[in-house]
Amino acid sequence: MLFLTENLWIVVIILIISFLFSFLHYRKTFPPLKNPHRIFLLTLRWIAFLALFLTLSQAVFAFFKVELKKPFVALLLDISESMNLKSGDTTRKEILKEIVDSEKIKDLRKEAELEAYTFSDTLTPFDLKAQKLDFSGEVTSLGNALDKVKEKLSDFNLKAILLLSDGANNYGKDPVEVAKGLNLPVYAYGIGEPAPSFDLSIDQVRYQEVAYTGEKTELEVYVVGQGYEGKKLPLFLKQGEKILDQKNIQIPSSGLMQKFTFEITPQKEGQNQYDVILPLQEGETNNKNNKRTVSLKVLKSKLKILLIASRLDWEYAFLKRFLESDEDFEMKSLVYGKNQVPIKGEFPEDELLNFDLLILVDVPSSIFIKHRTRILEFLNKKKPALFLLGEQFFRGRAFKEFTGVLPFDFTEISFLPGDIVLNLTPEGRFHPVTSLEKDPFENSKAWANQPPFLGIVHIKNSSEKAKVLASYSPFEGEAVPAIVVEKDKGKIMAATCFPFWRWDFLMWGIGRDNTYFKNLFKNSIRWLTTQEDVDRIQIKSDKIVYKSGEPIFFEAKVFDENYQKITLADASLKIIPTDQKTDQDTIDLDLTLDKNLNYTGSVTSLPPGKYSFRGEVKLDNRDLGTKKGEFTVEEFSLEDQNPNPDKDLLKKIAQVSDGKYFERGDFDLSDLSLEEKKEEKEKKIALWTSPFLLLIVIACLSFEWAIRRRLQLP
Repeated sequence: MLFLTENLWIVVIILIISFLFSFLHYRKTFPPLKNPHRIFLLTLRWIAFLALFLTLSQAVFAFFKVELKKPFVALLLDISESMNLKSGDTTRKEILKEIVDSEKIKDLRKEAELEAYTFSDTLTPFDLKAQKLDFSGEVTSLGNALDKVKEKLSDFNLKAILLLSDGANNYGKDPVEVAKGLNLPVYAYGIGEPAPSFDLSIDQVRYQEVAYTGEKTELEVYVVGQGYEGKKLPLFLKQGEKILDQKNIQIPSSGLMQKFTFEITPQKEGQNQYDVILPLQEGETNNKNNKRTVSLKVLKSKLKILLIASRLDWEYAFLKRFLESDEDFEMKSLVYGKNQVPIKGEFPEDELLNFDLLILVDVPSSIFIKHRTRILEFLNKKKPALFLLGEQFFRGRAFKEFTGVLPFDFTEISFLPGDIVLNLTPEGRFHPVTSLEKDPFENSKAWANQPPFLGIVHIKNSSEKAKVLASYSPFEGEAVPAIVVEKDKGKIMAATCFPFWRWDFLMWGIGRDNTYFKNLFKNSIRWLTTQEDVDRIQIKSDKIVYKSGEPIFFEAKVFDENYQKITLADASLKIIPTDQKTDQDTIDLDLTLDKNLNYTGSVTSLPPGKYSFRGEVKLDNRDLGTKKGEFTVEEFSLEDQNPNPDKDLLKKIAQVSDGKYFERGDFDLSDLSLEEKKEEKEKKIALWTSPFLLLIVIACLSFEWAIRRRLQLP
């Protein structure tokens, strides 16, 4: 039974009943007692009874206290780099300081609690009396600042937000949408005036992020000038300290954007970085936007593929059409007819090693034996091959000729016709070859929705070092390898199911397309022709080049032996500047598990420069693996993109929040509502848990018993 103060009448009834019980007990005694003794014993009995009742009934008393909460006003101060720019005969930061020191702010502090915060990319508490403002923030995030300040002051009587900014928002949440949901007025003070400036800027560089060795690719560079109309100067393209190209340009009218195109021909595979540079001119207001860094992933030039087929059929036709349509491939085909005589093309005996990939479509042992020496020489050079097996392969019967070449154990082999539906293995769900979709669930669904194959070469076992990506189950509990890869000596892939052309042709008939057909073969060719493989530990940054002030995100994927994601690992990173001088320059970052079962983390911003990172993953203090990577933070920042004040944005923020917008000269907070807020607080005391009640019961009864004995009462 729970007693609160609102049930006081129940307690009163219990008090009366307990008093009557005690009174009747001591009304007549033998021997008779004097009144003082009678009243004292009655009181002891009554107190003991009441304390016992409160203990057994689990009584709880509630007390209510009314508090007056002082009004709070949040003061948000923009400390981004754009506040250093000039505004008339002063600077934006000086105007902000002037407002902070004004009589209006002093009067406001008398009427309300003023909580000051500075913001750029993050919101930081600021002591107006003890701290100095540092205008070095590399981004302006109005939306994040508004959202965070309400969260921080949610327990207080927050009446309004006073925002002092130039409004040059360039990062984070939409400030207008955030302001709509605040349920608080925002009083926005717009600081700064657009003023003629002297500045040269490489506004942007457009380029294809993937290029090929020996092939030209273009960089489109967009230059904007303010105050240097007609000036002639060089525009450089550099790689490291080497000048690759130079264009002599003339700055157009102020504010106009000009495009210049550089052509580069990468010679080295891998991640290649280039700098586009405009020389710094005397009098420039911003010296950080004259240089941009770009990063190209350079791959080997067009892959030379040799396609060999045992006959002219739909499998050959659809695969040939796909290879010819992709500009990344240079294909040569060879087709055999009856008696294994070529009807299209000739086998390139002396040129085979010039090819990057060999694709054999249902080639029987007779054709393989004819060119065995050259094909083995090709494979022994660790060059990749894709084998699509079918009826012709099975009818050739001389399977021992393929032993050591194909990733199978040929001791048990047969041919199964019929509708063949494949199931991805745990490894196949994440392997790049079989990833028709990036999401594992969508990928499994995509495989299930493809037309069935019409047959399979039933090879019971794959070789020990092979990985089975997809299998077929003719009987419950049996899994026949269908798509198998191996990379012991060189990369080999074999598919025992056929034909694949149905994934192209039949899909058009149901209103879909051949995307998955193309994805499968693109994935297969990419995996076969690159040195990279699917790793059980994958750690990477989301970009290679960042603007100054941009957050840097990292993601780690950790798989077990069955390629199921491990969720109990410890993943961490060390971020190291290339020009590191002391260990103190190293940044340690712990990654945490997200909703997609990946480990993620971020660094809000880093100084310009080149960085490397080293990630490691542990499970139960056991090392699972490490990964390394690199990235660059360029000097060009988000603040350099558009530093002009945006007073229209500040006006919208004030409007949607039922606040007010001010500019220099009309700052007025007289209509700001600053009344105190009454808040009723409840405090509960659980009497029955207190040991004092039990002590009172024992003390009263013991004292009563001792007095009764002294007075010779029974």
